[in-house]
Amino acid sequence: MEDRDEEFERRRDLVEYHASFIEPEAVKKIREARSKALEIPEDEFALGLERRFGHVFNAPRKPSGTIESVDPTEAISKYKSSKKFVEKEIDRKGLNYKHWLDSDLEQ
Repeated sequence: MEDRDEEFERRRDLVEYHASFIEPEAVKKIREARSKALEIPEDEFALGLERRFGHVFNAPRKPSGTIESVDPTEAISKYKSSKKFVEKEIDRKGLNYKHWLDSDLEQ
């Protein structure tokens, strides 16, 4: 992960370097915004989602910064079963990509 992060930052910096010759003010604003960006701990983020969307997430919360072990076989199995459930619901309700246009996300 660290290698991926370093590679991302290296490429981003290279793009910003090249862009600074064309739009130096835009690059300056982007860098300032990034330096002011705020990282939110996972538990605070989940609480914000609960307040925003009005329901409690049932997933157990873990303390920020801890790593939880996951069995890949179990995760893939759960994904496949949830995908089948969603596909059945879509077929049963006759939903397609257009139904998202009518969704009210503010509720």
